[in-house]
Amino acid sequence: MCGFAGIFDPQGAPVNTAVLARMAEIMHHRGPDDSGLEVRPTHHESTIANLGFAFRRLSIIDLSKAGHQPMQNESGSLLMVYNGEIYNAPELQHELKDKGYRFHSTSDTEVILKLYEDRGIDAFAQLNGMFAIALWDKNRNQLHLVRDRLGIKPLYYSQAGSQLTFASEVKALLCHPDQRRRFDAQGLTDYMSFQFCLGETTLFDGIKLLPPATIHTYNTRAPQAVPQSTTFWRWQYRPDHGRSLASFSGELRERLEGVLARQIRSDVPVGTFLSSGMDTGAISALAVRHRPHMHSFTCGFDTSGIDNDEKLFDERKEAQELAQLLGTEHHTLTLQQDALQRYLKPTIWHMESPQVGISYQILAMAETVRQHVKVVLSGTGGDELFGGYHWRYKPLMAMKERSTLDTALYRQWCRLLDDDTRWQVLGDRIRHESASANPRERFDTVMATCDTDDPLARMLHFELHGFLHGLLQLDDKLNMAYSVEARVPLLDNDILDLAQTIPSAMKYDGLTTKIVLKEALRGILPDAVINRRKQGFTPPDAHNMRTGNLSWIEGMLRTEAFRDAGLIKPEAIDLILSEHSSGVRNHRFLIWALLCLNNVQALYMDDVQQQFTNAAPNRLRDVS
Repeated sequence: MCGFAGIFDPQGAPVNTAVLARMAEIMHHRGPDDSGLEVRPTHHESTIANLGFAFRRLSIIDLSKAGHQPMQNESGSLLMVYNGEIYNAPELQHELKDKGYRFHSTSDTEVILKLYEDRGIDAFAQLNGMFAIALWDKNRNQLHLVRDRLGIKPLYYSQAGSQLTFASEVKALLCHPDQRRRFDAQGLTDYMSFQFCLGETTLFDGIKLLPPATIHTYNTRAPQAVPQSTTFWRWQYRPDHGRSLASFSGELRERLEGVLARQIRSDVPVGTFLSSGMDTGAISALAVRHRPHMHSFTCGFDTSGIDNDEKLFDERKEAQELAQLLGTEHHTLTLQQDALQRYLKPTIWHMESPQVGISYQILAMAETVRQHVKVVLSGTGGDELFGGYHWRYKPLMAMKERSTLDTALYRQWCRLLDDDTRWQVLGDRIRHESASANPRERFDTVMATCDTDDPLARMLHFELHGFLHGLLQLDDKLNMAYSVEARVPLLDNDILDLAQTIPSAMKYDGLTTKIVLKEALRGILPDAVINRRKQGFTPPDAHNMRTGNLSWIEGMLRTEAFRDAGLIKPEAIDLILSEHSSGVRNHRFLIWALLCLNNVQALYMDDVQQQFTNAAPNRLRDVS
C-alpha cells in the first residue's frame, strides 16, 4: 500500500528528477516508511533518461528493505512501481518457484514482477487483490499502466506538455510545471448531476482516471504517448437458475471464510470498521477467528436537538453491543455538530476530485484508526453486489422494458441537479464548455455495457460502475490521508465471480434486500443484526446545516473568489440556502457538493502553485 508517480517523454526529452521527487513527496502520507526514485533511457542507443518512477512506501507485507520500490528483475529489463495488496501472492509465488523462479523477498511486488516476466500482460488478470501498477519493459519497449478489476486503487494520468505523467493522486500531477489547472466541464457536469464523475473523467481538465480492469500500453517508439488499451475483466450478469438459494448461500459463506483468512494477512496490526449493520459485522466476526485481539472502530454523531430520522444516523450503542459480542477491542469516535467546519478543507485536499456523498467523517475515522492499527477492513461493496438499497430498487422493479427502466434510472441518479434544474444552477461558462457533455449520454454509455434486461441487474450495473467506483475512491484517499490501508473483503475476486452468477431474485425480491448474503451469515451474526434496517454512514447534516453551521456555510459559498470562478450562479446559491434553512427542501447533499467545489477552487485552481513547487511536502496539517 503506497503511492507512486512517473514521467515518460516519448520524444526523448530528459525527465526532471526534481519535479519527479516533488510528485512523490507531496504524497508522503501514502508512504511514510520508505521512498525511492529511478530514471531510465527508453532507447538502447540513448543515454538520456526519459522515463522515471518515484515511490512512497507504506510497509504492510515484508517490512524489510527487500520490498523497496521501484523494483527491478535480476537482468534489469523490468522496472516496476505498485500500490496495493495481492491476496493470492503466496499461491502465485509457489507456482513460480515450481517453474524455477528464485525470490529474494516475501513481498507481493516481486511476485507481480516475476509473474509478468513469465506471462506478459496476461499476468495482470491473474492477480486477486487491489492494485495500481506502472511497469517498464525494456525488451519490448513498452510502458504499462494497470488498474485492478473494480478500481479499488487509483491511478491518474495526464499529458503535460510533451510528457505523459501518472500518479496515485491528482496533486502529484499538478506538481508538473506544464500541467494546466482548471475545471473539466464534463467532470463538473457529471458531479453536479450524479454526485460522482463517470469513467475516466475527473474535475480536473486534462487529468484522467485510468478505468478499472484496464491496461494502457505505451510503445516508446511511438512519436506521442498514445496508448493501446486492453480490458482484462468485465462485470457480467450470468445467473445460474439451476441452483437453489441454499446452494448459493452455502458457497458464499465458504468463500467469505476463505477471503477473510486471506485478507487478514499482514505483518502489521489489523482492525475493522464496525457499524451496527451486517456487512462490517460479518467481516469483524470472521476476522476475529484469525486475530482474536482485533481492534474495531465506530464513528457516531452528536444528535442532541435532532427530532427526525437523522437521530438514527448515530449507531454507537448498537455497534458497542456487537463489539462486546464479538470480543473486539472497540474504539468509538463521536463527531460534534460543527465537525464539518474542522474537516471539510483537509477532506477536499485529500479527495481532490470529490465523489459520492458527505465524506469528512471517513477522514475523521482514519485519524482515530491510525492511532491503533495500520490496516483496516471495510464493508464497502456488499450493497452494490447483493442489492442493499431497497428505496432505489422498489420503484423500478416492475419496469421490464429496457428503455423505460433506463430513463427512470437516469432520473433517479440525477441526485443533485436534474435536466430541468441543472442550468438554473451551473454558471454560463460551464454550460458553454460542457455543451457536448450531456449527462444522459454519459449514463447511456455506461448502460450500453450491460447486456441484460433484468431490472435489478441493470440497476446494480450502474451502481458498480458509478456509485461504487466513487465509494472506493473515498475509501482509498481518506484512509491513506493518515497512512491507513483500507481493504475491502467483499470485493475479493472470489466474491465477485460468485456474485455474477446469483439470480437477482436471490438478492432482492421487492421486499427483502441482500437475501443470499443474509442466508450466508445465519449463525455467524445474530438475526437481530442481519435483519436490522440499513443505515448509511453519513452525518446528520440536514439539521447541522440549518443550525450551528449555517452562517459559516453562507460565508464559504458567498466569497468573491467563488463567485468570480463562475461555476455556480450566485442567485442559485441564495435560493438553495434559503430553501434548506427554512426547511422547505433538504439540500444537504447539494450544499455539500457546493462546499466541495468551493474548496477545490481554493486549494487547486487558484494561484496556489507554490504549494506544489516547494521542496517540502504539503502535509495534512498545512490545510487543516
